Amino acid sequence: MITSSVEEVVLLITQQPAGGRTAPRPQQPVPPPAKSRTPQATAAGAAAAPAAVARMRTRRLHELRDSVARAATPHEITLRGGKLDGAMEASPVAQTNVVFIRYGADVLVEAGPTGDRFVLTLPLGPMGVGRDTVERRLSSPFVLAPDRRTLMAPEPVDGALVVATSIARVRDQLAALAGTAPDGDLEFRSESAERAPLPPAYLESACRSVAETLFRCSGLPDLAARSLEQTLLSAALLAVPHNHSRMLLSGSARVSTSHAETARAWMADNHGVTVTVPDVAGAVGLSVRQLQSVTMERFGLTPTALLRGIRLADARRRLTGDGGDVATTVASAAHQAGFAHLGRFAQVYRRTYGETPYQSLVRAQGR
Repeated sequence: MITSSVEEVVLLITQQPAGGRTAPRPQQPVPPPAKSRTPQATAAGAAAAPAAVARMRTRRLHELRDSVARAATPHEITLRGGKLDGAMEASPVAQTNVVFIRYGADVLVEAGPTGDRFVLTLPLGPMGVGRDTVERRLSSPFVLAPDRRTLMAPEPVDGALVVATSIARVRDQLAALAGTAPDGDLEFRSESAERAPLPPAYLESACRSVAETLFRCSGLPDLAARSLEQTLLSAALLAVPHNHSRMLLSGSARVSTSHAETARAWMADNHGVTVTVPDVAGAVGLSVRQLQSVTMERFGLTPTALLRGIRLADARRRLTGDGGDVATTVASAAHQAGFAHLGRFAQVYRRTYGETPYQSLVRAQGR
């Protein structure tokens, strides 16, 4: 077993366009063995979260199968051609696992019914998908069936991303997005007549972005991990049709001003330089548009203005020593409060408080 390069995995995730490099191959019959079977799971679709980022590269079919099964879902693999050159990277994000998998050879993957698990697959190249044969070729995300097997023939070089969690966790995120719990079970089915509010490209972008962040940054704080998980699950709910998609379509009363209070409280605790409005929206389970609507209704401010005001108040406290130590420099106060551009900060500060940040600091230091 050899370790796969993080940069190699990230390059495949971020730069491989949907549609892949390989022309579609004709459907092939499955040859006899070279098959690897997943050990029996104790529950349908059960998977354990890796304790940290798990990374491997191997030519052993059973090693690759078992590693992916632990992080995603039990499955079987049949080698149909070529020599296996597998790579896998898996990372937990709150209650969800994100997995990159590449086989490096022509394989057929048979995943059993996922039961009470939610398993989303994003092909990074054209993937054959079906129930009895791989009759369809997909480049867009799809959800594995909960009550029947799913056959997949992934593109050997480009591989796929897999997102796995419990269906209960996804249902909770739906309730947060909609402002009310759905009536009945949550079901993702390929034949669903429901219309998704957003196109698949939105989910593809979210999956690639979150995966890149997870594989590059180990040991994320719990709050950051929850935010990334919410972003991922919200994108899935908004871009993949399910039996409650209508709850998320425009015009339904799905959010309340309580979301605005939650957003403001989250910003008060998290307003560093790297925090953006989409981060805030993901943290409270809303889209950016929804967040804009509730903050305007509750505070008469856009999320950007609300975040800037919180940062400004923090910088003011640091510069005046109100309730704590006085900052050593204007630049340190601005950066610690979340301002990346010192000149813009000084302009907004003077317009708000009638004096420059330096004047506030000198007065506080002279006390």
